Formats: sequence, structure tokens, C-alpha cells
Amino acid sequence: MRIRSSLLVRLFYGPSFLLSVDGRAAGFDTSAGLMYSHIMLKLLLILCSGYTQVNYSVVSEPMQAVDKLKFLLKISENKVAKLAGISRSIIRNWRKGQGAYPNATSKLFQILHLIYALNSVMKEEQVIAWLNEPDDKNPSFTRLDTLAQPDGPALVSQQASHLLFPPPPSSLPSPDELRKELELIDLEEQVWMEPRESPRQYSARPRRQRPDREFE
Repeated sequence: MRIRSSLLVRLFYGPSFLLSVDGRAAGFDTSAGLMYSHIMLKLLLILCSGYTQVNYSVVSEPMQAVDKLKFLLKISENKVAKLAGISRSIIRNWRKGQGAYPNATSKLFQILHLIYALNSVMKEEQVIAWLNEPDDKNPSFTRLDTLAQPDGPALVSQQASHLLFPPPPSSLPSPDELRKELELIDLEEQVWMEPRESPRQYSARPRRQRPDREFE
């Protein structure tokens, strides 16, 4: 600390002191030394602020995912951290602008995409109620608790498969109806295959034949 302080003193006050002493001896203006110290102090403050300043206006994608889950599921930030399998300090660092590792964000984005898919087939209130229902395989836990497990998104996605991918309608025609439809199709094909007479034959007038003239 003594070495650093002495260097700073020499850096800021050394040239100004020399300029002031030489100026007084030579009879010049001594304000140049004070101006030099003022400029160097401003440069040091700018350099230090550049290393410590954090841009809070730019929100990272993981932080946006955390805020969206808080809004969609109506839960706290601690609950989101528990679902994503990360600590509260990691979210705090994201909010300050620190970068995120893919291992820490993979489960977070999987949960967010699952909630988006459920919201596409149900309302937000229905999604929250469905997640708070007992788990199919472990009724002592809710689906939201299952979602906090390491393979939670895959387990909850399996339980939501009938909602996300509904089966096709089973209203197939009976054998008799299917036979009649096939017969109608065959009749239509026969009609189109038969040759048709040109309508010109019915609309055209017969041409009058002119009598042959005899020339003497």
C-alpha cells in the first residue's frame, strides 16, 4: 500500500510540484501543475468506473426466463431456483449481468418450453391447477414437486402427453357406409370414363344444300 500510494503521489503531485516550483522560480503561471493533477484525477476515475460499472438495462435470456416463470406460475424467485436446480445466488448474479453457463440454464429453458406448450392447450389458471394436482406415479407429491427433480421436465411431459398430443377422433364409418361410399366413387369414375358427345351436334343448325345449276 505504501508503494502504491507513493506512486500515486508522484504521478499526480510530482509534475505539478515541479511545474509550480520551476514556475515560481522563472516567474511563470503555476496553474499548469494544478490543471495537470485535475486532468489525471479525472482519467483515473473514468478508468475505475469502466471496470466497476454494470449495465443493468440489458437483461439476459436466463433472467428473462426466470421472470416469465414467476409470472406464468405465480411463484417466487426462490421457487424458480428450486425448480431449475440452481441456487439463489446464481440468479442474483444473472440479474447483475453475469454470464450463464449452459449446464445451469438447460433445465430452466426445458421447464419454460413445457409451460409454453401447456399454455397453448389450456389457460394459465388451468395449467397452475394441473401442476398442483397429485402426481400420477407418486400421489404424495404434486406435479410441480416432480418438476423440481433432475428429470422432472421429462416426467411431467409424459403425464401431459394426452393433453399436448390428443389422439385422433375415433368416429370412423361403419363397413356398410364405407361400402356405399366406395360404390359411389366407382360410379363417378365410370361416368367420367364414358365418352361424351359434343354439344355442338345438338346446337349446330343443319346447313342448306344449294341446288346444282345447269349451264346451257
